[in-house]
Amino acid sequence: PSFFNKYKKLEKLCNFWAIGISKNQKKQFYFYFRLDQKKLTLLGLEVDRLTDVLFANPEASFIPFKNKNDIENYLRDHQLFLDKEQNATIDLAKKEIIYYGFPADNPFIFDHYEIGEIEENSSKIKSAEIIFYPNESKEDGFITYFSNKGGFLVYPMGVRPPYFYDVVKK
Repeated sequence: PSFFNKYKKLEKLCNFWAIGISKNQKKQFYFYFRLDQKKLTLLGLEVDRLTDVLFANPEASFIPFKNKNDIENYLRDHQLFLDKEQNATIDLAKKEIIYYGFPADNPFIFDHYEIGEIEENSSKIKSAEIIFYPNESKEDGFITYFSNKGGFLVYPMGVRPPYFYDVVKK
């Protein structure tokens, strides 16, 4: 990694590194370690602020996004979203989300969703967390982010890539 361009001495000492992300998913942490037998020593930490590039589809138009009602109205009028690359969908009419790493995975069936607070990611891009719940309890929700570009994003989880669900035009 580019970290070692600045810290050449650490490159020879480091034999293990890991990446983490903050709970609000706005910062990415790169941890650089030395692992000797059973001793793990942190040698360095690099922090990157994540940009709004994940929300900034240049081909998509901006949608009304002043409040939760704007989002609700958009979702009422646009019920189907598709990630072409992953062949996955968010279908609000069927109340199901296709999100998988393996073909045997079943759709996530949801009962309802909740829209979080609107955040300004940049001077132009806004987003809101939308959590889909399988039942009335607040457990086992499926977390997505919806932007004022009219699409959903699901951040990478484990080996799964990010999913970009764009609206399917009628």
